[in-house]
Amino acid sequence: MKDLDGGIADLQEALRRAEEGGRVADIVSSLNYLAEWRWATEGPAAGLAEWERALELAEHRNVHSQAMYTKGAALWVLLEAGQWDRLLAWSDELLALPPGRLDPAVWVIAQVTRAHVFLARGQRSEVVDPAELLEVAERTQELAARAPALIAAAAIALAEGEVEVAVERLEAFESVTEGVATEYRAVELVRAVRLSLAAGRVDIAERLVALSDPLVLRDRIRLDVAEAMLAEARSASGAAETWAVMAKRLRAYGDQFEEAKALIAKTRLAGEESSARTQQLLQLLGVTA
Repeated sequence: MKDLDGGIADLQEALRRAEEGGRVADIVSSLNYLAEWRWATEGPAAGLAEWERALELAEHRNVHSQAMYTKGAALWVLLEAGQWDRLLAWSDELLALPPGRLDPAVWVIAQVTRAHVFLARGQRSEVVDPAELLEVAERTQELAARAPALIAAAAIALAEGEVEVAVERLEAFESVTEGVATEYRAVELVRAVRLSLAAGRVDIAERLVALSDPLVLRDRIRLDVAEAMLAEARSASGAAETWAVMAKRLRAYGDQFEEAKALIAKTRLAGEESSARTQQLLQLLGVTA
């Protein structure tokens, strides 16, 4: 933790120097780096606060390219924080940029995050064509685009009943995230494990979990959620209690969708009726149980 604290202190010092120098581009870049790490170590609300500062400055000073990258990066925390209508609005703005203005990697993230919202809300017709998504992601040659595109494409395939296609994409995700920086797998671990279990491939889920090595709060929580899903799939004892604990941790962290999922699992396993908190979350997200 000392290394992480020191790293964040270094980012804050870089921001201070950028502000002293008065260069808008440097300030926005520093805020973006700080946002990424505050999200990872404190939760989506902390990251979003920095991204909002960066975006306000970039838009006010007409630094258009950095505003685009800032808004694209912030879509991940909007997804986690349950601010889905705002996510759709921001991604609409990005996707409405003239041809050639929108970075392909940002296009991928906009489409991926939108796909997860639309699938959760049962709006399959609004989801991007997965073939186009994967083609653009591959062209970027950026793992930060390729890995989430494979998970979104797997989710789309599973929603369409194409289990074998979904499994192929999950195996591709497993392959491209092996032996690289841990965050590429960690960011999508919960969705990847959930999809693997839904496709009947516990072996993929087990390998993804076994090879995960979380370094920050965000990724430790995701690994714990993934392990809870595996425990339930194995009919382990105490699964309802595990989900109750995870729901509290997810609420404190700020992931509203996964909190709702944890509460639903706990309710199902304990044979209870849905709680007011569960209904509140589902209504906020626009999701039916």
